Amino acid sequence: MLTPRENYLELVKGGKPDRLVNGYEPFAFIFSDPLLKKYYFDCYVEGQDTLNPFGVTIRWEKGEHAGMPYITQENKVIKDVTDWKKDFIVQDVKFPEEAWKPAIEECAKVDRKEKLATGLMVTGIFETAHFLMGFEDTLMNFLMEPEAMGELLDAILDWKMAYAKELIDHLDLDVMLYHDDWGAKDRLFFSKEVFEEFLKPRYEKLFSYITSRGVQILFHADSYLEPLVEDMVDIHITTWQGALRTNNFKAIQERVKGKLICMGGIDSIVDHKGWTEEEVRAEVRRAIAEYAPYGAYIPCITYGLPESIFPGVLECIMDEVNKYNEEHMAK
Repeated sequence: MLTPRENYLELVKGGKPDRLVNGYEPFAFIFSDPLLKKYYFDCYVEGQDTLNPFGVTIRWEKGEHAGMPYITQENKVIKDVTDWKKDFIVQDVKFPEEAWKPAIEECAKVDRKEKLATGLMVTGIFETAHFLMGFEDTLMNFLMEPEAMGELLDAILDWKMAYAKELIDHLDLDVMLYHDDWGAKDRLFFSKEVFEEFLKPRYEKLFSYITSRGVQILFHADSYLEPLVEDMVDIHITTWQGALRTNNFKAIQERVKGKLICMGGIDSIVDHKGWTEEEVRAEVRRAIAEYAPYGAYIPCITYGLPESIFPGVLECIMDEVNKYNEEHMAK
């Protein structure tokens, strides 16, 4: 029987996995690096409004599952994109070597026969832009101020490139989980033309660098991204995590021919206060029955980390995938 790492890598290379990959099972996440602490964990505090290093207000209401950017006309960092250089202050990614010690030690403990050491980069290029100026301004500025937007995105890209270099220089990673939502449940946030002009070339540069260092891209976007799947292959994404059921998995695999693994398909609607094993297990079986026949599929809840909002849901999902594997893959 293949280990979770071996089974995933067989799927990646179009080989012969001996069972369905079970969600996030192959990935050992390294969450203790100083960059993630500064730009994520320190900025999200339940029950508080905090400022991230760029000056963006993060609001986490008490009792909610997570924090979100809270952007108003008064507190937005960039009020006029043509004057972005005044407001966007590029942050340092350098830390004393001592600050990296916990993450280096955590990474060294990963059993590389069993798991893939996985780093995390949150708030992608598009999300960073709309954190700085608000969602509506970001979308309008693509159309009304393309030159200034291009300059701002280049500055964000340069910072992301430096961030990735520091992370990979210090940690022996196999995979990078990278977050950037590009769509809603049933449509893109922008046109394909806007994506190809503003985001695709910059992501091609960033992900080319990361993959040139021997690190695969596990890209999270719990979105409808069906129109962009060929572009996602072009920019070196190995696995798209968060693929919603509103995407046509059959059509996607007919187009990309296994070059993009779709990881998701299990609807988060089952993650609610009154959840039952019966409904969760039925949703897992539905997803597998509908999507697995087309290949390059990993059943997984669509969230960007291995978690559920209500205790027990994630464990039930993974248990049902294991049951399916025991019934079908061991024969």
